[in-house]
Amino acid sequence: MTNEEIPKATSDANPYGPLAPSGLLQRTFAMYRERPSLVFGLMLIAAAVQLVATGAITSSSALLQRQAGMGMPPLQIVFFVGVCLLATLLTYLVMQVVQGAFFYAVTAWVEDRTILVGDACSLALERIGRLIGVSLQVATRVFGYTVLFGLILGGIGVAVGVLLQNVIGESLHASGWMGYALVLVPVVAILLGVYVLALFWIIARYAISIPACLAENMPASDAVRRSIALSAKSRSRIYATYALVMVFAVVSAMIVLPLRLMAMYPGRHLAMFPLLNAVASAVNLLFGAWTISFIGIATTLCYYDLRTRKEGLGAPIISQADAVDAPQAGTLPSDPPHAEPLAGS
Repeated sequence: MTNEEIPKATSDANPYGPLAPSGLLQRTFAMYRERPSLVFGLMLIAAAVQLVATGAITSSSALLQRQAGMGMPPLQIVFFVGVCLLATLLTYLVMQVVQGAFFYAVTAWVEDRTILVGDACSLALERIGRLIGVSLQVATRVFGYTVLFGLILGGIGVAVGVLLQNVIGESLHASGWMGYALVLVPVVAILLGVYVLALFWIIARYAISIPACLAENMPASDAVRRSIALSAKSRSRIYATYALVMVFAVVSAMIVLPLRLMAMYPGRHLAMFPLLNAVASAVNLLFGAWTISFIGIATTLCYYDLRTRKEGLGAPIISQADAVDAPQAGTLPSDPPHAEPLAGS
C-alpha cells in the first residue's frame, strides 16, 4: 500500500481510521507533504522560541563569565537565574500551545478542512490551562514511575551482584577485571533493556492525554485516565511512534556528538569552534522541532484510531429503516464525527 492510498482509503469510509501501525506512520508523514505550510509553520514557532530562550541564557552566561574575574555580585547571580527561569517558562508555555495546535491542525486535515497556523494556536491558547494541567500530571506520573522502576531494577542489580560475589567471587577475583566485565556487562545490559521497555510502557499510557483533553473537553485528571483506559491493550501504534522517535534521536546524537567533540579539541582553529557549535545547535534545534510535530501528529491519529476501533467514532449512523434489515451484530450508531473532536472549540 502506497502513501497516497492511506488517506484515500480512510477518507472514503471513515476519516478517523482504523489504521494499522505502518499505516499510521505513513499517514503521519503524509501530513508533512499535504499540509507543509501548516506543519512547518508550527515547527517554526517551536524552533524560534527555543532559539530565543537559548540565546538569552547563552548571552547572559557570557556576560557573567566576562566579569567573573572581578567577582560575581549577588545581583548578577539573581539576574542570571531569573533569565533562566523566564526562558524556561516561555519555552514551556509555547510548547504547550504548539502541542495543542497540532491537535487542531491534524483534526482539520483528517476532516478535510482548512485551518491556519494562527487559528490552530488560538484554539490551543483558549485551553492553555488544561494543557498545562495535563502536561504537569503526565510529567509527575512519568517521573514517579521512572524513579520507582529505577529503584526496583537497581535493587535487583545489587542483589545479583551480591549473589554472584558469594557464589563465584573467588573465580572473578582470580580472573581480574575481565572476569567481572564478562559477568556484569550482560546483567547491566539486560537491566537497561528492561528499563527502556518500562519507559516505553509508561509513556504509552499517557501519550494521548492531550488529544483526549481537547477532543472531549475533559479536565486534566480525567484526560489522563481516559488515555490509560482508551490505550489499554492497544498500544502497538504508540510504541511504533516512539520507537521511530528514538531511532531519529540516535541519528541526531551521532551527528551532534562528533561535532561537539571536534569543537572541544584543543588544536582546533578558533574560527572553527563557533561554526561547529552552530551546526550542532542547529541539528539539535531542528530535531527538537521535528519531534514535537511528529509526536503531535501521530498521537492525534492514534487517539482517533483507538476511538474508531473501540467506540465506532465516525461510523455512519444507521437509520431505523436500515436497522431493521441490518444483522444483529451490526455496528451501533455513533456520534457525528465532526461534532466530537471540536467540542467546546
